[in-house]
Amino acid sequence: MSDNIKQSQKAYYNLIKRYESNILSDNVSTEQILLLLDEVQCFWMDRLDILDFELDELTKENDCFVLSGAVYLDVKNNEHYLFKSVGDYHLLYDPLLKLESVFRSQIQIDDNSIVESFKRSYRDAIDVLSVYDNDFYILPLQEISARYSKEQLIDYLMNFNLKFISSVFNKDYKSFEQFYKEFKSYKSLEERIIPHFKEKLIFVEHNDVNLLLEKRCENYIKKQGLKGESKHMADAEKFVMALNSRVSQIADIIKTSAILNTIPFIRCPITFQYFLIFMHSFSKNNNDLKLIIEKAIIANLSYRIFNQDIIERNNFDDYCDILNKNNILNNIITEIRKNKIDIFRDNPNKVKTIIEKEFSILN
Repeated sequence: MSDNIKQSQKAYYNLIKRYESNILSDNVSTEQILLLLDEVQCFWMDRLDILDFELDELTKENDCFVLSGAVYLDVKNNEHYLFKSVGDYHLLYDPLLKLESVFRSQIQIDDNSIVESFKRSYRDAIDVLSVYDNDFYILPLQEISARYSKEQLIDYLMNFNLKFISSVFNKDYKSFEQFYKEFKSYKSLEERIIPHFKEKLIFVEHNDVNLLLEKRCENYIKKQGLKGESKHMADAEKFVMALNSRVSQIADIIKTSAILNTIPFIRCPITFQYFLIFMHSFSKNNNDLKLIIEKAIIANLSYRIFNQDIIERNNFDDYCDILNKNNILNNIITEIRKNKIDIFRDNPNKVKTIIEKEFSILN
């Protein structure tokens, strides 16, 4: 691991540790959290150029996985075992900055709920930095990948979302305004959605597929605490709001992977389902991105079939020693090639069988 990346971990730990008594107190205020976030932003900005350079060098020769679609690692529930299972290096978005926009927004939110979420992220960051600092690296990945201007990024996400909506309704929409004018109710939306997509539009839970579109959207708005913001929205606008949250997340994951040459480690089933929807669009004419997506699929399959008994039988240091002696990801890809398996089209059980065989060394 590069010197400045390693040194940044200790320095970052020292920075956020100073705030521990305030952040974990029962009466921590939003102002205290924002004060920490201000320092965190300054800390990373001072180091951004050198971290960007070293990360670029690191990803050229190594399989670097990034925990994606999640705020924090969750060491408490042994998620570090699963994240460590494939790849050479394992990177984390700064979990505190992941929540920054919520604290700085003017949207009405459940303050207690978001503060508790911040505390969980903070505790997990402390655990990672104090115990697993040689295994996982917290970095300002969002800031490093922001090579577009803010306006360009917004245009990119909006165009991405509009193209997806055009696919869902099998019509080329030139603007969201055109889409809003065409649909006046949830019923009209539901009648026009291509059946193939209808069963895949999950906003909250997998049982969304059994619900009417109206219920799916309203459940999402309720869960996200957006009733106030959506109060005067038309049904089509609410639908776009719910859909954009998922589509924008995938667009950002894929964009970050392409820019940083990293591989997304996606453990949320709903996020991964949207990832699968888009994978063909991005991998069609880009072999580098195709390989990244292939490795992301292998990582997700490994996560889903991981034998929890492995955790009981191996302490983390022994677990890492075994992984370091066996390049499991490379072995899996070699077997896939040898058996001429198309991971994008063939039955995933073929790949699962290979994965289970490779992970048997941990049993």
